[in-house]
Amino acid sequence: MTMTGLEADTATAYRRFATNEARGNSPIYEAICLRIADDDAVLSLIATLPAPKRQPNLVLGAARYLDAPSDDASSFVNWLREHWDEVRAVALSRATQTNEVGRCATLLPFIADAARAAGDGRIALVEVGCSAGLALYPDLYTYQYVAAESEVHEGPAPGGADDEGVDPGGECKDAPAGGALASRGRESSCDDEVFEPREASGPFGVDGVDRPLLTCVVAGALDEMTNATPRAPTIAWRGGLDLNPLDVLSDDPEALDNARWLRALVWPGQDERASRLAAAIDTVRRHVTSHPEDAAHIVRGDVVDDLERLVAQVPDELHLVLFHSAVLAYVDDDTRARFERRLHELTHRPGGFTWISNEAPSVMPGMRDAVAAAWEPRDLQGRFVLAVDGQPRALTGPHGQSLTAWDATN
Repeated sequence: MTMTGLEADTATAYRRFATNEARGNSPIYEAICLRIADDDAVLSLIATLPAPKRQPNLVLGAARYLDAPSDDASSFVNWLREHWDEVRAVALSRATQTNEVGRCATLLPFIADAARAAGDGRIALVEVGCSAGLALYPDLYTYQYVAAESEVHEGPAPGGADDEGVDPGGECKDAPAGGALASRGRESSCDDEVFEPREASGPFGVDGVDRPLLTCVVAGALDEMTNATPRAPTIAWRGGLDLNPLDVLSDDPEALDNARWLRALVWPGQDERASRLAAAIDTVRRHVTSHPEDAAHIVRGDVVDDLERLVAQVPDELHLVLFHSAVLAYVDDDTRARFERRLHELTHRPGGFTWISNEAPSVMPGMRDAVAAAWEPRDLQGRFVLAVDGQPRALTGPHGQSLTAWDATN
């Protein structure tokens, strides 16, 4: 049977995903996508989906959500062919939207820096593209900063491959077992120091909760990137904006199903990410149950057209810290430009405004020249650029696994 142009394009997309994204991060996803790319019958099924729904992350996630076997590529593809109607229904009703709390490790130093500069230190924290809103609670997690003795290597985005200096379990190779770290410079490989924004016995001292431990390899001392080492930001108000926000915090069946969907989007073999997600959901759920006044205000809407509706809820006296991570790749250039113009208007807020972006360099038009001048293409592979108020400050791992000062290797 002759392959149609659409099926050929789909095959190319799945091969590209296998080699550029899954390779080195999820061997089973690499094998599955390569097998799909050579299976005319499955390609013809995928080609019946609308263009945005054909993406590998969504199709494979829909299959995993339905408990497709994920230990063998041949079995997975056979299952996909036999259960296509069910997979298609899930793909059409869902969207790819991870909620990677690991990114909080790269965002927190800059959020804390903005809070420290905000007079009384109290801020309103807003995330655009918030998904389930788990990243709006960076003060509930525990952080481990590991100094890199040499250049940090990243695998292709959006994978969670091991970083130099950290073993697959997330421990510093030189640290005692179970040690939590907050290393401040490149000269030492590890320090036995933990950074917990909230005291375990404080307002969120919920017995029996294992907070997510977010490990980040740092090239360049944290205080070279910010004006101070991280300290707990006082988040007095939280809000998020998303086209399709997911409730994972209540006990109703829909919330439990949403949590299951987020877990299905974690790639096979990335057990640490799956555990981190589960721990974050449990941590935040217990917190908002005990402290409902601290629950995030979530708005369903567009990144430009509905942003004002969310920002209008922020108390004027609070310094607004707005961040977004891995969002702008999903909108066109015109929307990105309108979004940036809208953010510049917020600089006139009475309480002040800080904008933190954490995106692939190709989707931030205003930074492309600065990025090209500062870094070789090989240095940028699989990394995001973190910027504060439009000024590049660091390179980051796509899942928060590394943080490299802008001039650390230049």
